[in-house]
Amino acid sequence: MIRNQWYAVLESREVPGRRLVSARRLGEDLVFFRSGDGKAGCLLDRCVHRGVRLSAGTLAENTVRCPFHGLEYDASGRVTVIPANGYESAVPEQFRAVSYPTHEVDGLLFIWWGLNPPPDLTPPEYYENLGGMWHGTVRDPWHAHYSRVIENQLDAAHLPFVHHNTIGRGNRTLVDGPAAEWRGGNRMRVYVANRIDGPLRSRRWTTKTRSSTFGSTRSSFACRCFAVWSQLSAAGSTLSSPIRIAAWWKPSGRSQAPRAVARSSSRPIIPLWSTADGGKR
Repeated sequence: MIRNQWYAVLESREVPGRRLVSARRLGEDLVFFRSGDGKAGCLLDRCVHRGVRLSAGTLAENTVRCPFHGLEYDASGRVTVIPANGYESAVPEQFRAVSYPTHEVDGLLFIWWGLNPPPDLTPPEYYENLGGMWHGTVRDPWHAHYSRVIENQLDAAHLPFVHHNTIGRGNRTLVDGPAAEWRGGNRMRVYVANRIDGPLRSRRWTTKTRSSTFGSTRSSFACRCFAVWSQLSAAGSTLSSPIRIAAWWKPSGRSQAPRAVARSSSRPIIPLWSTADGGKR
């Protein structure tokens, strides 16, 4: 994975107030929490003192308290209290856990996965034209290397054959794309679509396939998703936990909604995030 980038790692609702949440993302064990004002925090899930999991501790007003010796960490990772030394004693500067900046938008929790974030760190670019749309997520286990998952999402040529009775209905065998148009900055527009090939309009294809995991209703918009978050193994070899697909659609009908979204304006690229917890989250 690429360091110093924003990654969508959880849904905001997965980090409720006043509770520590453990999750493995990007090959690291992390602990998520909310301070008294509701702002999300993210620390490496390891105490700098004895390596105990901070997620097994408790949440004070604005700090995470280690379950072993009571060291307290603020959202920046700095240890604010070492009880054995006295609550009024100064804490050595090296007592600091790895922390990651967070940002929440539209029900998604992002972290900036890097060390020493720049002072002028800006939030991740996000979709500008979601007004009037609904959104939701589905999860489905894919036992595959994450690069194969990306390849599958770009491979529209297999749809009329493997998924001929769901998302590949209509004998649309001719593929336009995938094509990428660089919009400058961190923005890119990716386009791919299937259509009927003129000379083959009347030809019928028969394909023996396994039934779709999503089912016909959810498959109708699964191929039109414009953002995918995959849970990857730390070693980068297999995708053993659920893949998460986020889709936005217009509430005007199942068949027309995905196409309306697919034709909309440019979309920023949102990177993948990873886990090796075997589907723990």
